[in-house]
Order: sequence, then structure tokens, then C-alpha cells
Amino acid sequence: MSLLLTIAWTVVLILVSWADWRYQVIPSLVIYPALALAVLTAPWHPQGQGGWPALAGGLVSGGILLGIWLPTRILRQPAVGFGDVELAAFCGLVLGWPSALLALLAGHLLAGLVALVLFLRYRRRTISLGPFLAAATLWWLWDGPRWIEFVQEWWHV
Repeated sequence: MSLLLTIAWTVVLILVSWADWRYQVIPSLVIYPALALAVLTAPWHPQGQGGWPALAGGLVSGGILLGIWLPTRILRQPAVGFGDVELAAFCGLVLGWPSALLALLAGHLLAGLVALVLFLRYRRRTISLGPFLAAATLWWLWDGPRWIEFVQEWWHV
């Protein structure tokens, strides 16, 4: 069941990434059913954490991006779209707590680096956040446990 879910989440993240990069929209037709399925399958979490850490990861990740989206929406200075909030919640459900927080950070760092390069090279001022959140989630989904061991060894934890 775990491998099947990992493959399903991979397909969802690839579809969402492509749509967001190409059209700057995260399709509701993909993300809403994926969110529902992620909640329903939380007990069979691919990272082996079970239901509550998965739900906590979704709430925290979605909540962090909602905390960015809401003020920027009120001030009419959009920094992220609501699709990014939904995607962050999905990524949190897929990875669980605390992996979701690390993937969220990695996705933002990766997006920042790419944005800097695109700005310096092409003067491009905006990029889609979704592909970078999805890339960090995929990286963690497929290779996360090995990186946890690496970080623990590196920091002598």
C-alpha cells in the first residue's frame, strides 16, 4: 500500500508542477481529490508515521502558507496563490510532521535560488512556487529517511 501511495503522490506532484510552471495555476481538479485521498489514506502513510503526524503536517504546512497568502491578499500584493496553500497542505499530508516542515523550507530555498538566477539573467520577477514545493516533496518522499540519517550524523544528534 505504501509504494502504491508513493507512486500516486508522485503522479499528482508531477501533474501539479507542470500545470503551475506552464500556466501558473494549480488545478483544483487534481489537488482537491488528492487532498481528500491523502486525508483518507493517512493511516497508511508512505513514511510509516501513521495518521496523526500526517494530519499535523498538512495543517502546519497549509497553515504556514495560509499565513503568507492571507495578508498579501488583503494588501493586494500577491506573493503566493491559494493553489500554493492547497499544495503545501497536500505536501504536508503526504510527508507528515516534521518532514513536511523541512520540505517546505527546502522548496522555498530552491525557489529563491532559481528566482535569483532568473532575475539576474533575464530580469524575470515572478516564478511559480508549486514546482519547487513539489520537487522538495518528491525528494523527501523518495529519499527522506536517508537524509534524516545524514543530517543526524552531520549534526551529531
